[in-house]
Parts: sequence; C-alpha cells; structure tokens
Amino acid sequence: MIRTIRPLDRPDPGLERAAKANGFSLQAGVSCEGCQKDKRERLCR
Repeated sequence: MIRTIRPLDRPDPGLERAAKANGFSLQAGVSCEGCQKDKRERLCR
C-alpha cells in the first residue's frame, strides 16, 4: 500500500532527515504525489 503525504510548503531545515550505512542512503524528507509514477518508482529503488 502506498500512502501519499503532502510535503510542507516551506520545509524547515531542522526537519531534514538522512541516514547513510553500508553504501546505502535514505532521504526521509523526499516525497512525491501518488500520481507521479516515475518519481515514485525512483524513490522505491
């Protein structure tokens, strides 16, 4: 199941979340609309 969460209009720099481990990186502040199939696929990879 995919849930769409609308991004903040003006993201607070203090809210940015990122992690790096074992050659992988995760950007928790990245989002997309449910109808953006290409972007959603990139996020899942």
